Amino acid sequence: MRWSWNPSIEATRNDHKVYLVVDGFGHNGRTFRERDVETTVTDLMSEQYVAPVRVVAVNPAEHKVEDASEDIALEILRRADLTGQELPSSIKAFVDNYLGTTGSAHCGPP
Repeated sequence: MRWSWNPSIEATRNDHKVYLVVDGFGHNGRTFRERDVETTVTDLMSEQYVAPVRVVAVNPAEHKVEDASEDIALEILRRADLTGQELPSSIKAFVDNYLGTTGSAHCGPP
């Protein structure tokens, strides 16, 4: 499979990152959505994704790509803990995958 990516957001600073969320649709394939970090976390928590698989951070100015899934899962868990909110079912598997069952155990009531 050949991959290509042409960012629609131009980097203006060296620390500018674009986050790509890989969203799974089962046998129908996957889609990638380009976001900033705040929109990525907010959209995941508000169930804007079907079955998120991974989050990739791209820094076009530095030509760097990194897996940001664990960092995003930690931020989701932190926000859920702060608000006492249950994790939506659409992202529970994502958080469990990157943080394990101990991470998801903190999301429910004590």
